[in-house]
Amino acid sequence: MIGVKEAINVAMQAVKKYYEDQEISDLALEEVEPDKSHNRWLITLGFLVPDKSPRQTAFGLEETLGVKKVIRKYKIFTIDAESEKVLSMKIRKL
Repeated sequence: MIGVKEAINVAMQAVKKYYEDQEISDLALEEVEPDKSHNRWLITLGFLVPDKSPRQTAFGLEETLGVKKVIRKYKIFTIDAESEKVLSMKIRKL
């Protein structure tokens, strides 16, 4: 059975794998919760991704200056404590 540190590592590796084709940054641990009744860990991670939504800029100044807008995403990973596998990844709503 894996402990909390190992579960966090499994979740962080999963983010890197699942988002390998996207530019992510500032990957951070946000929450940890044991689910003892099902022998699982619930790990919430946060990270920044580029904001691709259309937006108004002042004469294209942001693009000219190289400013990139980002948004923070939060994901909850359910990690099986026995098999060390990711069972699910869900959006964490604030």
